[in-house]
Formats: sequence, structure tokens, C-alpha cells
Amino acid sequence: MDKASETTDSKVNENKENSDASKNLSSAVAEEMFDKYKGNVVNIVAYHAHKGKEVFGSAGSGFFVKESGYKGPERCEFATSNHVINPEKQLDLSRLEITLDDGSRYSAKVLRQDKAHDLAILKLEGVNEPEKVCKSLPLADREPSDGEEMIRLNRTRWETDFRYGKFLEQTNRNKQTLPELDGEDINRRMLAFDHYHNVSHNFSGGPYINSKGEIMAQHEGGQANKYSLATPAADIAVELKNLHSGK
Repeated sequence: MDKASETTDSKVNENKENSDASKNLSSAVAEEMFDKYKGNVVNIVAYHAHKGKEVFGSAGSGFFVKESGYKGPERCEFATSNHVINPEKQLDLSRLEITLDDGSRYSAKVLRQDKAHDLAILKLEGVNEPEKVCKSLPLADREPSDGEEMIRLNRTRWETDFRYGKFLEQTNRNKQTLPELDGEDINRRMLAFDHYHNVSHNFSGGPYINSKGEIMAQHEGGQANKYSLATPAADIAVELKNLHSGK
């Protein structure tokens, strides 16, 4: 092997090592974020009344949330996708079972539903120590920047998981192939991420959290080319503001 080839091979190996180190660093940061914020995410199981009987209807994720700048006591309010609790027109919501990261289970009350933006705000019931149980994170008061890295959390009944990736672009709902929901605004703004997605409903309603621990968006669904679509934090902020102002 001549010196030119040897030098080239050396640079290729060096670049590969640097790339691998970068991936390992990103993975380490994502793991740290997961450990820090996994208590923010809940699993939601919705039971429905159908033909006089209670049936298992749907499941998804949700997250404890507070308005940007809020310094008051913990409210135990959490957000999810509206289609998690009302997936079909013919089903009436009967009750909700909420499982936290520590395995504890609670009931919940629906405070607001916004079909147009596929949002729902709920409140955990029967909590004796809200500050210990409900670990709310603030909504970001800005839009994600191009390529900004964050994690998307989700929870099944048994475990909390995460996906790590980047913000891609803003898009419109009418450009996507997601199933149209009852009452949905198909012209609304959405955010696209490169997080791997799964068809499991346990992913719906999960939060996108940035490195500062702010909620950037709420996951709604995924496309065939494996990028994920989400509702902006700004839409959730509107719902919380309307809720607390009595609108």
C-alpha cells in the first residue's frame, strides 16, 4: 500500500470514529433526558359504553403540562390527542384509567376537548400529594429551530420508552395521509420530525421534549416514510389559556 492510500484510509477511519463518537454522545444525551423526564408521561386507557356494555376502546400516551412561566401549585393537568379518548363516533367515553411511570393508577376527568386540533386536556383525580405525583413540564414559548434535537416519550401500561431525533419542517395537515378525524381542521399547521414511529396507539399523545425540558409538540401520527407528525406547543398553550380563563 502506498503512502497516499494509507493516508486516505487513515482519514476515512478517523472520520468514521468521529462519527461513531458523535452518535454515542447523542445516544448518551438522549438516555439522560429519558431518565430525567420519563415521569412526565402517562399511559391512558379509555373504556367506552357500547350497546349497554363497557368495552375497551383505545389507548395512548399523555403528559403533565403547565403554561410557560407558571409558578403556582401543581394542577395535575395533562394533555393527549383527542382521538386517544374518543377514537370512534359511535363510542361514548365511560371512564379513563391512567398509569404513571411508577406503575400507580388513577382515574381522570376530561376538562377540554378540541377536535379541530386533535387535543384534549385532562386532570388526574384522587391525588394526595400533587407535587410528588404530577411532574409537569412547561410548554415552550417558541417554535423549534431547524434540525433541533429532542426526544419523544410514550408509555404503554407496562413501560415508558422514547425515540430520539430532529425537527424537520412545518407542514399542513391537508398534505398528510393520516386518517381524517371527526371535526378535525384539515388545514391546520403541524410539525414534522424524523423520529421513528409505530402504528401502535400508545404513541399517540406523547410529548416532544427539548434539551431544556420544555414541551415542543404533541405526537399525533406517522407517515409511511417513517417521519412523525405533531401538534405545535402553541396550540396546546391556547387550550390551557382558555381553560384557565374560563372560555
